Amino acid sequence: MAMVVARILPAPRLQYHTFSCDVSFILKDGSWNMCDKKVTASATLSSWAVITFGRYELKAVQNFIQELVNTCFDIEMNILNKSSPIQQVLSNTSIALYAEIKCISDTVLGVASQCVQSKHIFQAKSIPFISQQPTMIIGAAVSHPSPSSDYTRPNIAALYTSMNSKAS
Repeated sequence: MAMVVARILPAPRLQYHTFSCDVSFILKDGSWNMCDKKVTASATLSSWAVITFGRYELKAVQNFIQELVNTCFDIEMNILNKSSPIQQVLSNTSIALYAEIKCISDTVLGVASQCVQSKHIFQAKSIPFISQQPTMIIGAAVSHPSPSSDYTRPNIAALYTSMNSKAS
């Protein structure tokens, strides 16, 4: 087992848009209220695609995509075109298919991907909890060098979070 030196970081100061009622705020107990606040800058999604694995009604997939785009606009995320990151719709919960898609996306194509189970396509609807109460979305990712790369390349881990109650 490796021993590492650790420390507790002080809570960050959040910076909001100048039109917000409070321009900055120091977190307390890991939570904050985003009422009457705006983000300083939102993320931009410049190109994306949806790929389906299986047979689905076009209308169901289009409804899912429209709901996804609407949710992005609701959280003030900029979408430059309405084509769809590479997002795969899986017909089942096949771990092998999921693993293959993620491996090819990460190591061969070098693009981010997101897999969605088909059962969620037919139930496409907005995420009400994001607009009804303050919500933070937290994600984590680990990037591994491809098998054909130099083995001295590191694994890279990242954590990311939304910055306001609209998950933007």
